[in-house]
Amino acid sequence: MPNDQYEEEALPFATIGTDEAKKMIEAGARVIDVRQPDEWVRGHIPEAELVPISGIYSFGKALKDL
Repeated sequence: MPNDQYEEEALPFATIGTDEAKKMIEAGARVIDVRQPDEWVRGHIPEAELVPISGIYSFGKALKDL
């Protein structure tokens, strides 16, 4: 299916399992949770930073300055 190829090329992320995620967090990876605050309070990864999807663009620009 041609569309699948384009979707894969356009997606700048990969799916990983929990073990790999834990290793990445321990190595200093940042976890960005893009849900809304009411979803965040129901549960989140302890190391995660809350950046609601509505603010992700300005957050991304700020990351470039780090």
